[in-house]
Amino acid sequence: MSRVATPDYLVVGRIGRPHGVHGELQVDPLTDFPERFTPGAMLYAGPERGDAPSPVRILSVRSHRDRLIVGFDTADDRDSAQLMTGLHLFIPIDEAGPLDEDTWYEHQLVGLEVVTDAGRILGRVTSLMETGAADVLIVRGAGRELLLPMIAAVIAEIDPAAGRITVTPMPGLIEDEDEKV
Repeated sequence: MSRVATPDYLVVGRIGRPHGVHGELQVDPLTDFPERFTPGAMLYAGPERGDAPSPVRILSVRSHRDRLIVGFDTADDRDSAQLMTGLHLFIPIDEAGPLDEDTWYEHQLVGLEVVTDAGRILGRVTSLMETGAADVLIVRGAGRELLLPMIAAVIAEIDPAAGRITVTPMPGLIEDEDEKV
């Protein structure tokens, strides 16, 4: 699932520390489309929020453990690479490919109201957390934070046009208001 930083860009990676002395950097891909990281590809680098990102071209890429080692046209030595540490990599949102049915970009879910199938308002989606098994909606409301797994047994309907996600809570997943002591 790709993250959103601004209405115009999707986050597709996070730049880690330099690798070696020739300007290469470790990159954590944050996209379901690893083909975005190919030599010649144009991405944008910048802070996750705030200033507009700047264009960077990928010169080289190779896998290293669970990360990529990437050479960019903006870093030709360790010192210039160090300046990019901690930045995020983006693509323009209009370059985001179509998704499969029942698949969403994070920016399509953040801000949606979450209600139970019984009509109880739980709050709004503030972010998503990726786990090994299923993404988890982080929902804030009524002074608490809920973690709701994005699995068919819990998510009854996602309707961005209506601004709502309807959930069917599993027993014990959500504290029942009547059970408070």
